[in-house]
Amino acid sequence: EVLTERFTVDSLLDRFKGNNDGLDCTYEGRDSYEDALYTGQYDYYSDCGDIGSTIIDLVAEPEDQS
Repeated sequence: EVLTERFTVDSLLDRFKGNNDGLDCTYEGRDSYEDALYTGQYDYYSDCGDIGSTIIDLVAEPEDQS
């Protein structure tokens, strides 16, 4: 099964966000992602845990959505 058949980019990131709610992080927001082959969105979390790690959840699909 292909994830894009069940989820949009935003709905999959929303699902990940629900899993990250228990983490000790600051949610910085959602932004667009694009490179030569893929487009999508990412969620950015900062100041995670005791050492201030960063988490980036990225969901992208081929530009032509194949």
